[in-house]
Amino acid sequence: MTCLIMLPTNNKNRKLADIKHHSMTLEAKKLSLLGRILSIDSSSAIDEIDNLVEELEKNDSNSTMSDLDFYVGNIEEKVDVEKIAKEQGVKKLSMEELDVLIEAADFQEDINELLTALK
Repeated sequence: MTCLIMLPTNNKNRKLADIKHHSMTLEAKKLSLLGRILSIDSSSAIDEIDNLVEELEKNDSNSTMSDLDFYVGNIEEKVDVEKIAKEQGVKKLSMEELDVLIEAADFQEDINELLTALK
C-alpha cells in the first residue's frame, strides 16, 4: 500500500490539515500522525510522544478493566424486571396515554395487525 502524506508547512496549511483530520478515517488519521512524527528531528520531542502514547495505552486498558470490574460480583442469579423498572424509573402507561402515542405515530400498517403479529 502506498500512502502520500502532505505535511503542513505553514499556519494556513496547518489549519486546513486540522479540518481534513476531523473527516479522516481512523487508519488515515494514524498514517497522517505517523508522517508528522517522522518529520520531527528532536530526540526529546520523540521521548515526550513516546511517554504520551504509553500513558494513553495505560488509560485505555485501565478504562476497559474498570468497565469489566463493575460486572464482577454484580451479576445477579435471576432477572427481576420489576426491580430493574424501579431502578430505571420506568413509568407504566395508561391506556389513554398509549392511545395518544398510537395516534401520534405514523404507522404504515393497521395497529391491530401489528399487535396481532407480536402474539
